[in-house]
Amino acid sequence: MKKQLLSCLAFSLALAATAQISLVKDINPGTGDSRPGSNGFFEFNNKLYFQADDSSGENTGGVDYGSELWVTDGTEEGTMFIQDTREGGASGGPEGYFEYNGALYFSANSGSGHELFKLNASGTGAEPVGDVPGFYSFCELDGKIYFINNQNQADSSLWVFDGTSASQVTNNSEATLGTEVLSGAVSDVAPKTILPYNGKLYFMATMSLDNASEDFSQNIGYELYSYDPATSEFALVKDVSPGANTQNDGAAGSNITSLIIMGDKFYFKAGMENILYESDGTADGTIPVSVVMDAGIDGVVSLFVWNDKLYFEGDDGVVETGEVADTSSDDQLFMYDPSANTVTQISSNVEEDYDPRFYAIVGDDLYYGASIDDDDGDFSIFRIQNGSNTPELIEATLDYDCEDLVEFNGKLYFNGDDDGLETPVTGAELYVLDPASLSVNKVLANVAKVYPNPATEYLMVSSNLLNAPYTIYDITGKVAQDGVIETERVDLNLNQGMYLFEVTIDSGTYTHKLLIK
Repeated sequence: MKKQLLSCLAFSLALAATAQISLVKDINPGTGDSRPGSNGFFEFNNKLYFQADDSSGENTGGVDYGSELWVTDGTEEGTMFIQDTREGGASGGPEGYFEYNGALYFSANSGSGHELFKLNASGTGAEPVGDVPGFYSFCELDGKIYFINNQNQADSSLWVFDGTSASQVTNNSEATLGTEVLSGAVSDVAPKTILPYNGKLYFMATMSLDNASEDFSQNIGYELYSYDPATSEFALVKDVSPGANTQNDGAAGSNITSLIIMGDKFYFKAGMENILYESDGTADGTIPVSVVMDAGIDGVVSLFVWNDKLYFEGDDGVVETGEVADTSSDDQLFMYDPSANTVTQISSNVEEDYDPRFYAIVGDDLYYGASIDDDDGDFSIFRIQNGSNTPELIEATLDYDCEDLVEFNGKLYFNGDDDGLETPVTGAELYVLDPASLSVNKVLANVAKVYPNPATEYLMVSSNLLNAPYTIYDITGKVAQDGVIETERVDLNLNQGMYLFEVTIDSGTYTHKLLIK
């Protein structure tokens, strides 16, 4: 859906903002979407590999191959189609890229299910690697590649690849829960949750049962398991959500995902409320992060480690009530510092669904995508500079939906859609942002409350804005209203449309995008 958003190009920073973002290549020319990198980008031999879809066929020899393998060196001429991994217009959907023994591998659907592919030495094509099925969630441990075989959608299993062939890992153990013995291998390992840590693999899994038995009381559901390649033994690490799976419907279990290492522990989210856990690989050491629990934060997703701190999306359940609107801290950006044992909310509560994700480190700084408009759901790009806890909105991205961020050669590449421009030029295509030319907008939401948004006849502001001069600009850059904030209510006399609300206080000039209905 196309929409008109407030364009920063209309203001005095127009030239600087225009220079910050560049279209690398319109892979699917016009306003159609190629959605580059929606399955991830991967750097190999100083190039970026990704999947994209030129449904027009203009850049793929007049043929619509669907979503297939592409490569870029960061230039328009160097952005090109590589191969159709699935014959015809159906998509192969390359994903799960990894480098192993100097070669690039990835998973794609050949039409017979997901298979492992290897890029040839010239980088001009890729071929299936033997009979390696259902490839998901790779990791390297002790010189071998472990992955999840999910070819059978009912059950997933742990496999190992040595560069030539693949096989299901052996199991020399009877995994135990207390004194209860659950015989057989871990039969169902959840895709995309496998993590190497201290010489073992950790993942969410459930135990197999005797097929003749209808007694599911032994099955505790999906919980945290480990596999030790040295002994070929599976083991239950901890039943995070105690209780049996009394029905064959997967009702019990902890829904453990987003495993990530920080320091000497790993972290993950688990349970119906998506609680943040930490683990040292033992049952006793697998516990909720207490300071996060004490703060009432749940709904944890999108974990990322930067500067020995854990950044994540969460909800602390706090509701602040104003005269005309309630604002809760749903889906905000939090930071957990294990050395100080503190958790800090980084983003403000002005937008209920900030939804931080797509993290990337460029230079010394952290970049990510987040939503600053609950109505459109588009992601703008923010930066947190090294040594700071303050998010800075990158002005030039206000008119774009920016997803799937990746650092490459000191620049930020992303899947961007310019649907916020008055006249969109592309759909979701490959764009680049050069941090060297950044102009940063100080976001009012970082220092004050402004609501409601959308508004009609007035705005409510927090008391720290009293006596501050303000200016409201329309989308052409013309002053629509100005004055001094005398009370916490600012009456408006504006036509319907998008505006920029600008306020100057001691710490600087701040802006807030405003929709009038």
